[in-house]
Amino acid sequence: MKNHHLIIFLGLFASCSGIRTLPEGEKLYKCASLKIESTEKLRSKSEIKSRVKAALKPEPNSVFLGNRPKVWMYNITNDSATHGFKHWLHTKLGEPPVLMKDVKTPATKEIIEAVLFNMGIFNGRAESKTTEKKHSGKVLYTVHVHNPYTIASVSFPKDTCDICRAISDSRPKTLLKSGKNYDLNTLRGERKRLDDALKNAGYFYFQEDYILFKADTSRQERTVSLTVSMKKDIPPENLLPYRIDKVSIETDYSLSNIDSSVKDTSLVEGVTFIGKTNIRPKVILRSVFIRTDEIYSRKKHNITLSRLMGMGTFKFVKINFSRSGSKPQEYLDAAIHLTPSPAKSVQVELQTISKSNDFLGPALNLSLQNRNAFKGAELLKLKVKGSLETQLTGKDKNLFSYEIGPEIELIIPRFLTPFRVRQTNSIYIPKTKFSAGYDYLKRVNFYNLSSFKFQYGYIWKENIKIDHELTPVNINYFSVVNKSAEFETLLGENPFFRRSFDNQFIAGINYSYTFNEQVIPFQKSQFFLRATTDFAGNTLTAFNKIFLNESADPEHPLTVAGIPYSQFMRFTIDIRNYFNLDQKNKIVVRIYTGLGYAYGNSSTLPYIKQFFSGGPNSVRAFRINALGPGNTPPDSIPNTVLRNGGDLKIEGNTEFRFGIYRIVKGALFIDAGNMWIQKKDTADPYSGFKRSEFISQLAAGTGFGLRFDATFFVIRFDLAFPIRKPWLEKSSRWVFDKISTSSAWIRDNLILNIAIGYPF
Repeated sequence: MKNHHLIIFLGLFASCSGIRTLPEGEKLYKCASLKIESTEKLRSKSEIKSRVKAALKPEPNSVFLGNRPKVWMYNITNDSATHGFKHWLHTKLGEPPVLMKDVKTPATKEIIEAVLFNMGIFNGRAESKTTEKKHSGKVLYTVHVHNPYTIASVSFPKDTCDICRAISDSRPKTLLKSGKNYDLNTLRGERKRLDDALKNAGYFYFQEDYILFKADTSRQERTVSLTVSMKKDIPPENLLPYRIDKVSIETDYSLSNIDSSVKDTSLVEGVTFIGKTNIRPKVILRSVFIRTDEIYSRKKHNITLSRLMGMGTFKFVKINFSRSGSKPQEYLDAAIHLTPSPAKSVQVELQTISKSNDFLGPALNLSLQNRNAFKGAELLKLKVKGSLETQLTGKDKNLFSYEIGPEIELIIPRFLTPFRVRQTNSIYIPKTKFSAGYDYLKRVNFYNLSSFKFQYGYIWKENIKIDHELTPVNINYFSVVNKSAEFETLLGENPFFRRSFDNQFIAGINYSYTFNEQVIPFQKSQFFLRATTDFAGNTLTAFNKIFLNESADPEHPLTVAGIPYSQFMRFTIDIRNYFNLDQKNKIVVRIYTGLGYAYGNSSTLPYIKQFFSGGPNSVRAFRINALGPGNTPPDSIPNTVLRNGGDLKIEGNTEFRFGIYRIVKGALFIDAGNMWIQKKDTADPYSGFKRSEFISQLAAGTGFGLRFDATFFVIRFDLAFPIRKPWLEKSSRWVFDKISTSSAWIRDNLILNIAIGYPF
C-alpha cells in the first residue's frame, strides 16, 4: 500500500516538469551553458565568467528538484480569468514558460561581446550552438577571450587653469592605476570621483559628463594609455569655483508655500533666520556646515542635509542655491528650508500576549513623545507598559501574574561629557542618552520582583554600516520580596536559583558594536555582526580595596547601602549572513554565543543577566526559556515559575525565507543550541560545562513559518517540533523516528510561536 502511494506521488511530481502542458509545437527553453576558451592562462577567469553569465538572456524558468511546478501551474489554469482563485493561481503561483522562440542568440552574442569589450577584452568573440529535443532545447555559448588590456599610463590635464589644477591635485586618489585591467566600470567610477572632488572644491555648476577619457591602445603590448580631458565649449561660468555669500534658514517652511505673509527675521552668527521656531537657533546651527565666505563643498552640503534630518524635529529639509545678487558671479546664496514635524505624539498599543509556556493575556503599551522638550531638539519619551498573564491549560492552570513598568528616556543630539569633545564633520549626529525606569512583577502565590534602572551613555555612528553605543553609567537594583513558602521550598532545592534571586545592586559599564550591511540594498550577501561587553562591580571593588582595605568575597559579599553588589563580566556575539537569492527569497544563517563569568563579590550572574534558551527568537521547537541547562529534562524545574538560566549560551539557526503572496511570506527553518551553567554545583546534577559533551547536549528543531510582512510591522507564526532532545539517552537523542500524526505526539511536541518581527 505504501509503495502504491509512493508511485502515485512520483507520478504527480513528474507531471510538474512543465513540458507536457506546453502548447502544440512549442519547445521549452531549458538553460544556457557557458564555455570560456582561451589560448592563454587567464588572470581573471571567474570574473569574466560571472559578468558574461549575467548577460545571458532570457532567464530560464525556475527549477525545483528537476521539475518546473510554476510552469505546470501556469499552463493548467485558465488565463482568461481576470479575477478569483484561478486568476491568482495563474498569475501569482504560476510562471509563463520561456520558449525556444524567445531566445535571440544573435542579439545575446552581441551583448556578450560588448561586455567583453568593456572589460578590456577588445578581441573577444562569442559563438552559439543550439541543441533541441522533442519538447525542449538549450543553448551553448562558447566565448573566445584573451587577457584584458592593462593600463600603461594615465595623463591628467596640465596646471594651465584653476580647474585643471584641481583635477591634477586629486590624482593621488585616482582609481586608474598603472598595471590594472582596463574596465569601463572603473572609468565611470573615476569620472564620478573627479566630479565629487571638483564639487568639494567649489565647482558647483560643473557636470560629470564634462570629463572625457581618451584611450590609446597598443595591440602588441595589450596596454592602454589613458588621457583625462574635458569637453570643449563648456560655459565659462561652469568652470569657476564658487563661494557662499548669504545663508538663510526658514524654520517653518511649508511645502504648499501658500503663506505669503511677512515673517520675522533675526541674524545669528551671520545666518539669517526666517519665521518662528521653538528650537534655539544655535542648536540648529550646530548641524549647519554651510557658512558665509567659505568655498562651496558638496560634502558639507550633504552633511548639513543629513544632520538636520537626523535631529528628528523636521519632516523635510531642502537646500536651494542661487547666484548671489549682491556679489560677483562667483558667489552663491544658500537658502535652507525646514518643515517642522509635530513636536508631540502619543502612541497606544494593545496586544494579546500568547506565550509558548501556555500563558495568555492582554498587554498595554503607552508612549508619549516630545521631539523638542527643552527647545534643543531633545527627544523626551514617557513610556508605561502593563500586562496580565494567566495559564489556561496545563499543570499550572489558573496561575497568573501581572507586570507594570514606567520609564522615562531623554536623548540629546550632542555629546554631554565632563570634558570638551571636538565636533566632527560626520553626517551623523552623536547623541547622549539618559533613561530611568521601574518595573514591578507580581507572580501571584510565589513572589514580587521590583527592579529599578538608570543609564547614562552615548550613541554614535561611524558610518552607514557601523554603530557604537557606550554606557559608562549603568545602574540596576532588583529585589524579590513576599516569597511564598512554596517558592522558598523551590529555591531551597536549588542553591543556584537561590543565589540568582538574591537582592542585588548592579553598577557597571557596557559597550556594543554593530556592523550591518543590510542598510546597503541589492547586495547578494549582507553580513551582520553585533558584539556586546558588560562589566559590573569592578569600580566598587577597587574603591573598597583602596580606601577601606576590604576584599570582595562571594561568601561574605561587600555591600552598597547594605545591599550586596554584583561583580561579573559578560560578552555576546551575534553573527548573521543574509544570502539574497532574489527579491523575494533569501537564506539567513545565524550564530549566537554568550558568555558570562561571575567573580570577586559574586558566585553567580544576576538573574536578569543570565542566558536563556528556547522560544520564538531562539530554538523554536522548545517552550520559551525551557531549554537547558545542558541535558536538564524540561519538567525537572517548573519553568513557568523558575526559568532556567545559565552563564553560557550557543545557538545556530538557518532559515529559508520565501514569498507566497504580497505581504504573506513563508519560511523553513532549523534551529540548534542550548545553554549551560559552567561551574559544577553538587546540588545540581545538570550543572557543569564539559567541552567533550558540548555537541551531544545540543538540542535541535525544525519547522515552518508564516509571516505577514507589511514593511512597518511583521506578525510571525512559527510552527516547530524537536528533532533532537539532549535529555534523553545518548543513543536516543535524535527523535526522527518518533515523529507522528497522533494527537499525543502533536500535544507534546508541536510548538506554535507567535511574535512581532523576524527572529533575526
